[in-house]
Amino acid sequence: MADVIRVSDWPRLYDTLLIASFSGWNDAADAATTAVGHLSERLLTEPFATIDPEDFYVFTDTRPMTRLKSEADGGQREIVWPTNQFSFLPEFAGQNRSLITLVGVEPDLKWRTFSDVFFDICKRCNVSEVILVGSLLAPVPHTRPVPLTGYSSDPEIESRLRAFGATSSRYEGPTGMVGLLTARCQQEGLKYGSLWGAAPSYLSASPNWKVTSRLLSVLNEGWKLNLELDVVQSLGMSFEAKVSEAVGNQEDVAAFVRDLEEHYDNDDDLDDDDDDDEDSLDEMDIPRRSPNPEDNELPNAQLLIQELEKQLNLRRDRDDDPPKGPNRQ
Repeated sequence: MADVIRVSDWPRLYDTLLIASFSGWNDAADAATTAVGHLSERLLTEPFATIDPEDFYVFTDTRPMTRLKSEADGGQREIVWPTNQFSFLPEFAGQNRSLITLVGVEPDLKWRTFSDVFFDICKRCNVSEVILVGSLLAPVPHTRPVPLTGYSSDPEIESRLRAFGATSSRYEGPTGMVGLLTARCQQEGLKYGSLWGAAPSYLSASPNWKVTSRLLSVLNEGWKLNLELDVVQSLGMSFEAKVSEAVGNQEDVAAFVRDLEEHYDNDDDLDDDDDDDEDSLDEMDIPRRSPNPEDNELPNAQLLIQELEKQLNLRRDRDDDPPKGPNRQ
């Protein structure tokens, strides 16, 4: 596997905690990758390895990006390839153990080979515990606390997740890289946990700072990372206020949200999400954002109104479609 690992130098790590997220299907509203990216940035982790993208991506689907360098760097145009960035701290928060963060891009191809590479890096870095972070779309209102799901085969991690209100999931169906790596952790004999935050399926603005803030709070308290989260939590509250302002200006959207609130308050079980909520990920044009809160601006109310109307219309169109059957042309 070493031929696809691009490493500056293998760090000397011990009893390592690895926290990972992947953009794409596992990352509704960019909430998970923003959370892990912010964590990595605030803890001043040092990049040390990436995975060569050539074998794992269809570049017409997961396209490289072009961007201009700063004038200080010559102002030339450069190509940015899909990146799986591993960064480390030799020790964090006085815990006598090391930390690795991974902010990655879900691969298009060769998932089993990709997971082999992931666990090769784990072995080289003495990883003993893996926490995989995701976010999903669900029929939840933006005005309520962010629902969490999570699970682990390790009783201590399982108990920790339940203490933060994460419910277990009965989901069966298509999975992503987070699900695959979770299953492999058990085979590899590694302690693992999977933590997911639910984002409103009618809202495509990203990053969703409310979900990001919730995920970071659980990681910070549950794994004693000693992060300062005041700015992120403030952005989460401001994000909710902006959405509420936009909703208040559109009665049909407000009525839709009130229905969700009533359903949420009467039944907070989110494990039975329908396929439409998962599929709507593919309908959203979500640009990549910086994990640093200070680098991002919250969307204005008018933009949110347009997004809310778009999502509501898409849901109405799906509801009005006749059911697919063997006689449909």
